[in-house]
Amino acid sequence: MRNFSAASVRRAGLVVDAVFGAGLAREVLQAVRVPLAAVDVPSVVCGATGASRGFAPQVVLTVTFFRRKPGHLLLPGRDLCGEPVLADIGLPARPAR
Repeated sequence: MRNFSAASVRRAGLVVDAVFGAGLAREVLQAVRVPLAAVDVPSVVCGATGASRGFAPQVVLTVTFFRRKPGHLLLPGRDLCGEPVLADIGLPARPAR
């Protein structure tokens, strides 16, 4: 998608929240009225604490990698992440010695 606009988002069947990250300071996704899926954690949700740093959209699905973060388990992050999916990317559970 070349231009990110409210009109283009309204035509989408699903928006993937993977661009902004936990450091997002603006409420960019507040106007989105289609289902959202997040990569790692929803924008503005702190992965370490689960705290919301502003408007955090409710997502239907959050795909994370390697292992879950505290923010997936602690409130309000737990309620904002939707269905959590842990995707295996081939990292060992423990570092090699």
